[in-house]
Amino acid sequence: MSYEKKTPSIRAKLSIDDYNKLIELLSDRENLVPEEVRKNGDEIKNKLLMFSEIIDDKVLVGFFPSQIEYVLYVLLTNITRIEVSENFYRILVENKEKYKKNKEMKEENNYNE
Repeated sequence: MSYEKKTPSIRAKLSIDDYNKLIELLSDRENLVPEEVRKNGDEIKNKLLMFSEIIDDKVLVGFFPSQIEYVLYVLLTNITRIEVSENFYRILVENKEKYKKNKEMKEENNYNE
């Protein structure tokens, strides 16, 4: 049985500012009332901070259909001006650099064995 890579079927290209706003909204779950709606927030936020792709000055984010209900709820209940508390794009860049270095180290170790 071959391995299939699971990739999110719903994708969007965001500006850095919009990416930061989305992560900020996903971080501010205390204002969301239904517990069943907010239970996936940390998982979605962490996946966006780790697996989003950087293309030029844009961020390509991906969602599975099961995640969209939560993201839409967060967006629709927070249609107000928000201030971003942290540069989440910077965290994404750092995570990408760490991942690349770890991958290169693993490949080098496999080559040397």
